[in-house]
Amino acid sequence: MSLTRANLRNNVFKRDLGFGFASTASSVSAQAIVDAAKFTGVLPGNFKGRSMYRPGAAAANQIREGDLISTTSLTHLGLAYSGDTTVLDYELMGRIHPDGFNEAIRQAVRIIYFPTIVPVNLPPATGSSDDDFASSSASTPYDWTAAGIASNTTVTKSSTAANNRRGTYSLVCTNSGANGRTRSCLLDVNPGDVLIHGGAVRATTGSAIYRLLNVTDSNSEIGTAITIISQASQRFIRQDTIPAGCYQVRRQLEGSGASDVTIWDYLFSHLQGVESRDLLLPSWLSEKWRLSDFGPAEYGRAVASGVYNASSQKFTAWEPEAEYSLYPLTEESSPYHLEITKPEGLGFTDYWYHGLRPFSDIVAMDDETDATNAPEDLVMAALWYSLAEYRDDNPQWRTILEQATAKLNANRRARGRTRPHRTFSYSRIGAGVGSV
Repeated sequence: MSLTRANLRNNVFKRDLGFGFASTASSVSAQAIVDAAKFTGVLPGNFKGRSMYRPGAAAANQIREGDLISTTSLTHLGLAYSGDTTVLDYELMGRIHPDGFNEAIRQAVRIIYFPTIVPVNLPPATGSSDDDFASSSASTPYDWTAAGIASNTTVTKSSTAANNRRGTYSLVCTNSGANGRTRSCLLDVNPGDVLIHGGAVRATTGSAIYRLLNVTDSNSEIGTAITIISQASQRFIRQDTIPAGCYQVRRQLEGSGASDVTIWDYLFSHLQGVESRDLLLPSWLSEKWRLSDFGPAEYGRAVASGVYNASSQKFTAWEPEAEYSLYPLTEESSPYHLEITKPEGLGFTDYWYHGLRPFSDIVAMDDETDATNAPEDLVMAALWYSLAEYRDDNPQWRTILEQATAKLNANRRARGRTRPHRTFSYSRIGAGVGSV
């Protein structure tokens, strides 16, 4: 079940540890909230100085400082509400300001993790990329709909399980005209490089076409396009030598027909046979302990040249230090923190990082409408931990924090390293869930 910020705050209120309560007013005026159930018989100054929080109101009308109770109403200090008097749901907070409470929620999803896998990709030339379509909730990934990038297609992200081979989201392209297409972020290359690249796709309507474009030469096509006509997810892979004079490329995703619908997932890219320290791990793999495995994928019988049934995917875990080395990067390398060296380079397949990803990478909980799919017991443990600075001498705190700390430590160890060269397969990884 998805948990909103309001759900998480209410879970804290229910423990009756002095953080406040949530209620629904009978009415709201410019200077007061009326709630007979909560304020009748309460001493006038009992809630003086408490934060009155109406998260459903406009920002200017959300937070006020409580003053005095008069019969069934609580007045507030400061500016009168300038509107939103029909917003009746409110929270009255003690010990913590609403902004501090919401920051504790953001912190909570940053310190809990789920096991997942992501493909190796070249870093983008500028900005950020979302080539596995897994991050930042359901927003459109970077660079896929910029001016001149998308044409005759609507690009969205889907969390529907049937659409996603790996991760939480996939990219859905719904054509509004013939030859609808969108393009990836820029990738820096050099002439003579051998680029291994591909991904997974299914065409629910029509056919899917994948192209590599030479940006340096007015987006001329490199190599031969791959066309896939299948409602079952297919993995495709190409090997292309970068031509003379080419220093930047894009990947183009297409549907040929005017009403084609294509669903794309886990694009990957790397240079073949290059001994280097250019395998930059995703920014969320910021500490060595978060990387559990690294290695190639293998597939069953090809259904066409360079095309395989995506469900036949299996993984091999390489032995660290014996087969690859992991190094920290300097601070100047931000947003990247770690890199991998593999002496003999990478070959003709896709490669994957297996690790623990923070739930904040999926939904950051920055807004009241955000909701996390993190298990309730786990995210609540993290929230109690984040709220620890606001505790008092209530004897319940020691038990709560001990339990929370144990839960967080177990989550950090949630995925141990597999045996060297172990080949294994995954069930589909959904939001906040990963399994072998």
